[in-house]
Amino acid sequence: MSYSAVDATIQKWARTHALNILTDGGGYESRFCYVSGLVDESFQIVIRVPAEVTIDVVARSIETRDNEELYEEWKVPIAELQLTLEAAYNKIREWRMRKTGG
Repeated sequence: MSYSAVDATIQKWARTHALNILTDGGGYESRFCYVSGLVDESFQIVIRVPAEVTIDVVARSIETRDNEELYEEWKVPIAELQLTLEAAYNKIREWRMRKTGG
């Protein structure tokens, strides 16, 4: 399966949050975006190529102020992509609000 079945959903969601969806993952087709955190923090949401009836969405830290590795992954029916992208975005918002030891 290709991204063509889900691109409209991804782009609509991205516009809602003023996010830029990148489509080139180093020579292969991909869909991902970066979400800024507090000072010196960044996060990423990755939408993997859809399978027959499911799709994987990953939220992860790229850089955090305390070097904490943050990661959550969802595997859901394609019909739930919009809700899952929102869940990933909200997870990052939660991570941005966390207290750190420093």
